[in-house]
Amino acid sequence: MSSQSRKVFYNSNSAEKEPYSWKEIDVIIGGYNDRFGSNVAIDNNTVLIGSPNFNNNRGIAYIYDFNERSVPIATLVSDNINTNESLFGNSVAIFDTHVVISAPYESYDDLQKTGSVYIFEKDISGNWIQKKRITNPSQKEYDYFGHSIAIHKNNIVVSAINNDDNDRSGFVYVYNIDDYNNVNLESTLISNYSDDSFGSCINIYDDMIVVGAPRSNNSKGTVYIYRYNDTLSWILEYTLGSLFSKENSFFGFSLSLYETNLIVGSYGQDRIEIFNLVSNSNLIHWTNTHNIHLDNNSLFGYSVTINNNFIVIGAPNSNFDEGARANAGAIYLYEISGNVLVNEKYFIGNNSSNSFGTNIALSNNNLVVSDPNGVNDDFSFRPVYFYNYSSGFLYPEPEPEPEPEPEPEPEPEPQPEPEPQPEPQPEPERSPEPEPQPEPEPQPEPQPEPQPEPEPAPEPQPEPEPQPEPEPQPEPEPEPESEPEPNPEPSPEPEPEPEPEPEPEIVVIDNVVIYWNKIDESGNFVKDYSIYNYGENGIV
Repeated sequence: MSSQSRKVFYNSNSAEKEPYSWKEIDVIIGGYNDRFGSNVAIDNNTVLIGSPNFNNNRGIAYIYDFNERSVPIATLVSDNINTNESLFGNSVAIFDTHVVISAPYESYDDLQKTGSVYIFEKDISGNWIQKKRITNPSQKEYDYFGHSIAIHKNNIVVSAINNDDNDRSGFVYVYNIDDYNNVNLESTLISNYSDDSFGSCINIYDDMIVVGAPRSNNSKGTVYIYRYNDTLSWILEYTLGSLFSKENSFFGFSLSLYETNLIVGSYGQDRIEIFNLVSNSNLIHWTNTHNIHLDNNSLFGYSVTINNNFIVIGAPNSNFDEGARANAGAIYLYEISGNVLVNEKYFIGNNSSNSFGTNIALSNNNLVVSDPNGVNDDFSFRPVYFYNYSSGFLYPEPEPEPEPEPEPEPEPEPQPEPEPQPEPQPEPERSPEPEPQPEPEPQPEPQPEPQPEPEPAPEPQPEPEPQPEPEPQPEPEPEPESEPEPNPEPSPEPEPEPEPEPEPEIVVIDNVVIYWNKIDESGNFVKDYSIYNYGENGIV
């Protein structure tokens, strides 16, 4: 497995080639000549890849987590070990906790290549367990039961394109999984025309099933739409033909149904057509809303898929140059915006004749693309590519978000630690008294400009500004000065108290003087405050 980029994304509507928000995020390489990626399916983040030629064509299928692709989370094989060439994994489908895998060439009971289908279920421990094997109801040889399969909710659809009960017209069987995990045959859908490849491609969404018959009417092609009704059966509701019908168009060779939008590929014309269901009272009508035609023999429309507003078209014979990428293949990506297709983009294959885009699967913003005949840069065979729509970022790259860790660099904020300069004064720092040293402001009485600035002037230590004054003062007159401050109100009694509880604290804020712990007329301290204006001439 390699994580190197294998494709280049171009904006085909611009003369300048530029990257878009679909990004290749990984590539998984299969084994030599095992047709790894012959069919792919995806549901949310669960990816299913078939490899039908593995081990003498017995086949195998792999389940990957889209976000953890280094190794498969499950490897699925048939429990019928007595047959080779069953092509287990030729067609695969997945919905929620159910996986369906076909073995259309499986033989049993002396019936050659009659075909079987296997159902696996994910248990509460996350293991995928085989729950059921469905055998061909017609019990005929060479029916190829399981040529195409589809699943949605509790309904499974299986085609047998070579069934000859009606002159090789092909049969489609609809099964239902009941509440007890029993699988019951619910309906059998039959074409009225021979050799039309009825069931070559099938799709199901909610109560609608679409069946392609690309060889009907001289290979012009037809699509049949069935609806589940109250009689507990599936009935034919609508028949679609191409608006651009001509022989060998193979309209209906590829199909994809999502809600009320249906895409039909006609690779013989290099065309896809988009239909929308219009339902008014009892009138049901499918309207052709968009047509895309390349006219370059690229097999455009060989594979199609739609999910939400995204459409992806495979063109495995696309030829972008006559050199290393001749017939390398391509996929085209569109977005439905209202009634308009916008943001046409494409990826191209990396090597000549590698059929990139033969099989594609899309779920939400996750896309899987295979080129089962191709060779990538390091000459490994059968790669499957993973893409993600991620607003211009590769899928795993959001992890670098922890880069804001450099923010701890602003930790220099502890630089206020220059407080070690006043380290000789750690004790006053503990007491809030030195901090409210606006106390020297009462000194303006002896000196009209006793502001803290002139006070450090007499003291040669301007750095601690207000604080150095208490230090020199304790040397000559440590306590006398604290006592003369209460001297304005000569009461020797508070002298023991001023040490634990200082004299009236003074705070000046915007020329307003606030006295805290005021002394009343009796000389007692009270928890109170007074506010005075502080003008040019002192307290007013």
